[in-house]
Amino acid sequence: MIPLKLRMKMLSKLAQAVPGAPASPASPTAPTSPNAPTTPASTQAATIPPPPAFQASAVWGWMGNVYNSNSVGTIDGLAGLLNKALHFASQGKFNWEKLRNNFNVDASAAGGTDAMYLLNLSKLVHKNYLNSGNAFPQKVTGNQIAVWNTELQNALNTIQLNPTGPVAQKLGDLKNIIPNILRELARYNPLQPQQPA
Repeated sequence: MIPLKLRMKMLSKLAQAVPGAPASPASPTAPTSPNAPTTPASTQAATIPPPPAFQASAVWGWMGNVYNSNSVGTIDGLAGLLNKALHFASQGKFNWEKLRNNFNVDASAAGGTDAMYLLNLSKLVHKNYLNSGNAFPQKVTGNQIAVWNTELQNALNTIQLNPTGPVAQKLGDLKNIIPNILRELARYNPLQPQQPA
């Protein structure tokens, strides 16, 4: 039988351990030299902490004045998805929380093809659906949303995201998820007949 003092010490150590935490520098599994092998990018994605939660309507409170409540929730979902995707693709360098006051960054600085594509998609969503962070002067119409949805879908059709990269591993196939979000947004905002001039 293990002495009580030793058991208490072991339990204390176990209680302090955080599952999934990176190895401590004193750990035998931590790299000990600058020449230690590096981890491939696909494995690194698992060690990047998730981004801060992002809700567009909390940042741009005017959204409820120009969109119906279902649309606000859908745009929040789209921005949240792109926030996570951009964060993981850029290894934490970019996310919507970091960009919320300035989306005018060079996409080539994102640090990889997936990150570049996702930064460009994020900039497009920010420019169109969020009017670059400025309140729209009037309610957004279904016709405007249809144009923006088509523009975003066309942009999405031109990119090729890595099917085994960190974004796909963490979030799934965005090329299937985003079109579903756009269909939902269109359903909440039907096209209106054009009024004769």
